[in-house]
Amino acid sequence: MGRHALDGRPTPVSPLWHCESAWLSVRGECGHAVVAPVRAFARRAARPISPSTELYRLVDRLRCSRCATRPPQHVSVRWDRE
Repeated sequence: MGRHALDGRPTPVSPLWHCESAWLSVRGECGHAVVAPVRAFARRAARPISPSTELYRLVDRLRCSRCATRPPQHVSVRWDRE
């Protein structure tokens, strides 16, 4: 498939099914922050998100749950929860 880093980790163009272990950290302009697994963001969506959707497309759909800014001020992806 060629959509992963040389060490086998998913990249932003990887489909969501390949990023299930990734965590997103999202912060809006108001300072509100949420850290949750990718699968939690995909489940919370108002419209269903296909498991074949690329991670960057999910990030494009995010907004702050407090101030509703889109896109959020800061989004980071971690491949393991530390």
